[in-house]
Amino acid sequence: MVIPILANAQMRKGPGYRSGIYIGYAAFLPEKMEIMPLHAPRPDVEFRSMPKISYQGRLEFAHSIGSRWDVSVGIMAGVYPYNHTLSVDSSFSGLGSNYQSGSIGLRGVEYGGWTLKFGFVQPVLEKHFFSFHLGGNYVIFIPQSQGSGGSSSGTRIYTMRVNVNPARKAFLAPEAAFRYTYRLGRYLMPAFTLFGVYSNNRPIVRSTYRIFGKHEDLGGTFSRRFVHIGAELGVMFRL
Repeated sequence: MVIPILANAQMRKGPGYRSGIYIGYAAFLPEKMEIMPLHAPRPDVEFRSMPKISYQGRLEFAHSIGSRWDVSVGIMAGVYPYNHTLSVDSSFSGLGSNYQSGSIGLRGVEYGGWTLKFGFVQPVLEKHFFSFHLGGNYVIFIPQSQGSGGSSSGTRIYTMRVNVNPARKAFLAPEAAFRYTYRLGRYLMPAFTLFGVYSNNRPIVRSTYRIFGKHEDLGGTFSRRFVHIGAELGVMFRL
């Protein structure tokens, strides 16, 4: 790729893309819950995972290494959702009628951690930069147990219990990101980032649900890995 002369000059002199403090706020979409019913498939009962956008903030210190590389370390905090839909046919429901809920379990679970990433910076024009980052997040979810349920006309419909990080362990989650940065004035660099995080660890684990019927009750378990994709708006304050 041919790099414009002005951008090359900016990188060599240092004021184009140098060390600074980065603050970002992201929206992301996690992978669906893995639901394991403890019963055979039923046409009259459906308990499914529902996509839900959640949010994360981060604060990092980025240090330039030469004219093309940087390394960043920082902290992050966010909320991971657990959301489901429930449909119950009148033939099963203790209400004697159909029941449907489009969103149950809307409370989220909180996490925090540390970040470490290495980036390659590519200038495009005098004030425009693209960069690709690889690194990892050391994540810990706040250990907790949450319970919820639903009823109608005094009849119980379902109950849920969510277990979060019962082993009280932190884990490593690799991250890849692609960022566009614009140099605005001498000290500000707004940025837009697309990123993805993948870890096979399951901070939401061994959680249970039970659906109450007029003749029988059905239940199962669900869990979720720390896997998501998202977009982030941020700004770097250059030092």
